Amino acid sequence: MTAPTQDQLQQAAILAASLYAASKVKPDVTALVAQAVTGAARITSHMSVVTAQMITGLWDVTDPYDGRSVQDFTTQAGRLIVSAQRSVATATTSSQLLQLRALGIDTNVTVTIPDDVRGAGVHFGSDDVTVHAKPKVTVKYHPAGAPVSRETVMKADAAPEKLFNRAVVTYRYNRAQGADHATANGLAEQRIGDLVDGNVMLAQRLAEQQTLKQVQDVDARVVGYRRVFHPELSKGGTCGMCVVASDRVYKVEELKPIHLRCVCTVSPVTTEHDPGHRLNGEDLKRLYAEGGGTAAKNLKRTRYTIEHHDELGPVLTRVKGEKVPYYSVTPPEQPSFEPPSFVNLDAP
Repeated sequence: MTAPTQDQLQQAAILAASLYAASKVKPDVTALVAQAVTGAARITSHMSVVTAQMITGLWDVTDPYDGRSVQDFTTQAGRLIVSAQRSVATATTSSQLLQLRALGIDTNVTVTIPDDVRGAGVHFGSDDVTVHAKPKVTVKYHPAGAPVSRETVMKADAAPEKLFNRAVVTYRYNRAQGADHATANGLAEQRIGDLVDGNVMLAQRLAEQQTLKQVQDVDARVVGYRRVFHPELSKGGTCGMCVVASDRVYKVEELKPIHLRCVCTVSPVTTEHDPGHRLNGEDLKRLYAEGGGTAAKNLKRTRYTIEHHDELGPVLTRVKGEKVPYYSVTPPEQPSFEPPSFVNLDAP
């Protein structure tokens, strides 16, 4: 074996010095958190879109007036949504744990995501965290061209294998009101997208809350969470209500208020770190730059209220008579459904 040359020794010394210097530099906490937050948000958005497309494909070969055909559709759609919910929950939990690790808290937890996420809530007992669902809920129906009505939905009717029967009801109702097939079918497909989006968000939220609460129980440095918005994934632009709601820190016991087509995630807040605040601040600068001088002015006027939805829990709702601004920097990198009007927010 030949002895190293002087140049090789110098290169080795330089490399060793570089590695030593790198070991002394603290990692960029915000950058690490951003990777985890963005990764989970992309997975959730992708699962929502792909699952809705798959279920819509099943709907395309379903006869809405044939009982056996409808049953096959709702059963297969139920299996797909449960799979999507589990995938989103796994990604969400992993994201929270990676963020916490970046903040100096290294632990592990197990979350429970029921197949029926609608109406489910997290109960924080003295010894454990459990998930439970109400036996029945009251929801508002607002079919196109019809007055708002309140209906009682039993737990069994919100189960995955029954949930997508609501698309069948939407189609039949609109056909009975004189709509042609294309119109009624379009509304049924929109309903499918709404149902998938809602269930995916609920699974995400259950995973977020359970993870943070369980970690807080063993490490008091976790004091809450902050909402993180994602302009890069919002086809219609980032909702002004989400931006305003991201300006506060929530307790881990508080369910994150959501709305249809919401792509917000959460970032843990500890006694030492609040990376979500910095992430949101960076996005706000870009949003303001894109929106010009009116962006900040419009945002300051944005008001919202939180209403309780029996199936979806706390929901961000615009104040009646006021417009909600949307802010966009770049188009979304994944296909998405058009955001529906806030009027249909409570559609079950």
